[in-house]
Amino acid sequence: MKANVHTIHHYEDEPELLRWIPGVLFNRFWSRFPQWVQDEGAYEEHDETRTTFALEQDATKHVIEYRLYKRLDDFNRQFAENAKVADVALIDVMDKGNRPNGLAVYRDVVKKLRPQNVYLLTSFPSTVTISVPEGHILAKPVDATTLADLLIECLGIGPA
Repeated sequence: MKANVHTIHHYEDEPELLRWIPGVLFNRFWSRFPQWVQDEGAYEEHDETRTTFALEQDATKHVIEYRLYKRLDDFNRQFAENAKVADVALIDVMDKGNRPNGLAVYRDVVKKLRPQNVYLLTSFPSTVTISVPEGHILAKPVDATTLADLLIECLGIGPA
């Protein structure tokens, strides 16, 4: 059975603080749609930057891929190589040096992905001065369940 691959691209300068996202997303799918999880979802952390898990919705297999990018050059290179229009992006606005790297990539990301699937993460939402769709600036710390439900909706898997 061929799988539909759904990717979440996450550019984050402090990835150790948000490494929980793929696990929480998997558990949220499992709690909402337990019949889709076979063999514990084949959850696999390939390395520190890539996690995948599988779901079977009726006769359709879905693979959820979470890609984490810590460095701007890694994000620019790998996002350009791997992004598909229906993917989802989480972009941290600032790095530790207060350089607006996330803001610098936002325009390129929304050219490649649907703007409604691109979210900015920041501890300082009032400092974001670029125009983004309403509700697309998520304040840190992000509520895990809310983020997981948002990602499920963006991925387009499951009942509307």
